[in-house]
Amino acid sequence: MRINSKKVLRRAFKIIHILNLGIFVLSSAYIFIYALHKAGKSWLFIASLSGSSTVVIIFLVSFYLFAVYRGFSSSQNARNEHPLTASMPYVLFYNISSFYGIFIVWFISLKHYETADYFLRMSVGIITSTFFMWIIIDPIVGLFEMLLPSSRVQRRARIILAQENRKKEYNNRQNVLAEISRAGSYDRLKWQQMLESEANELACLISESRSDDKNVETKVIEIGVKAFRIGGVDCMRHLYFMTKQICERKMQLVPNLDYISIWWDGIGNWRCKWLEIESPQ
Repeated sequence: MRINSKKVLRRAFKIIHILNLGIFVLSSAYIFIYALHKAGKSWLFIASLSGSSTVVIIFLVSFYLFAVYRGFSSSQNARNEHPLTASMPYVLFYNISSFYGIFIVWFISLKHYETADYFLRMSVGIITSTFFMWIIIDPIVGLFEMLLPSSRVQRRARIILAQENRKKEYNNRQNVLAEISRAGSYDRLKWQQMLESEANELACLISESRSDDKNVETKVIEIGVKAFRIGGVDCMRHLYFMTKQICERKMQLVPNLDYISIWWDGIGNWRCKWLEIESPQ
């Protein structure tokens, strides 16, 4: 029940904030239009200028609302760090800042003004009160909060916890990588022992036989299929590099070495592009 009431309250605060922002924008627009009209500009000119500014105003308002919602959301998660500015009374006090200007102008109106002049003074009061609330009062209160010992302790604890979480995630990733590396090393060692005779046989076949010999091609394919059944493409790639190392150790420059990969093309998901991959260490 408490969770639902908090959601309703937060939604009400957002509606109040949007209303406050709408009053602020309308007041700014009214002052702008009033000044242009007093300067002798025609209503047609004012309407055309206002229309071309609509896109810019919508973009700025959307950007501001996004920033406010993000800030409001994050302040709720740091209530211990911001005990005052994250409290509901202060949020309400912040969100109705434009109404202060309306009340002040209404109370200090000592004489009767024309409707246009009265709206002008009220718009100036709205902008002034909103400016003081957003630009002066709220930053000062936030700075005062940051200097409180309790806020500093909470912020330090949050930073330490975030560092520990990042360190824990880093260690977990390193452990996973180490486990993968150990598993890969074990597999390569096992393949080295199981396929040593096949690697020697491949080295002899491609160094002593012709590439157009169908029997050689068939035998090479059979060895590739055997390696694929043992460990997939990784095992085939390891067998290929074992064969290459044997040829290099015997000082044999074998022109038919690349035919192994060509003949293996189509075994499982083996492709000739595996030749571009360097030998595993």
